[in-house]
Amino acid sequence: MLTPVTPSRMRLYPAMAALDPIAGVSLEHYANLCAKMKDCGGDLDVCARIASENGVDAASWKAAMDGWNERMANPATAGEVALAYMPLYQAALAATGGPVATTSFEDYAGMSVMLNHKRFGLDAMYAHYGIDVNKWSQISTYWVNKLTTDMDLAQKFGTLTGQLRQTLDAGGPPPVPGQGAAPQQVSGEDLTAAASAISSLPPVAVGENCYVKWSDGNKYPGRVEEAGDGKCLIGFPNGRREWVENSFITNE
Repeated sequence: MLTPVTPSRMRLYPAMAALDPIAGVSLEHYANLCAKMKDCGGDLDVCARIASENGVDAASWKAAMDGWNERMANPATAGEVALAYMPLYQAALAATGGPVATTSFEDYAGMSVMLNHKRFGLDAMYAHYGIDVNKWSQISTYWVNKLTTDMDLAQKFGTLTGQLRQTLDAGGPPPVPGQGAAPQQVSGEDLTAAASAISSLPPVAVGENCYVKWSDGNKYPGRVEEAGDGKCLIGFPNGRREWVENSFITNE
């Protein structure tokens, strides 16, 4: 069995790894592009045209959009990326006078199921709900924070998404957009606070097994013993215990 190396011989990946540019598109540039695309209504061709007008070719934009979306969805990087993204996006959005996107609990459940279903996926979900990458990042930031702080709501979410997934698995149609009552208008400050709260959550629950990412490119097994302040206390098979930043911890 592999055992983790000692700190004197190996260091963890730099914290900035989650914020490194994707296809040459930095998070700040990505946020600025998303603000310019606020009225695209999920039209990926229009988004690609706007990206091209701002110095990012279609292939690079597609890679950046998919990559930043993945980092915002991945529990190991979601909090860090969302926390850094929201102030950048809100600043860019303020210059355009654009509103903050929100959606209902029911629509968020439908979006989440479509996003992860083999018959649909990200682009199909965007088109079906008439949203784009920047609106999805706001919507998901708002609801992830709600679900991680309200266990009753999280249970309801699990039940609803399970029902929706069964319908899609059986070949049924995707959920009809516009279901439920949308939450009250959310401010940029609210979303930034939500992103901050998400960033402090451990990517793996206390008591569960995990893997710690080291600078040699390997992941080493451990168990989460405690969590707090954006870090987890990890117990390793060789008896060593060490506090590790959440961004270096994964569940697989």
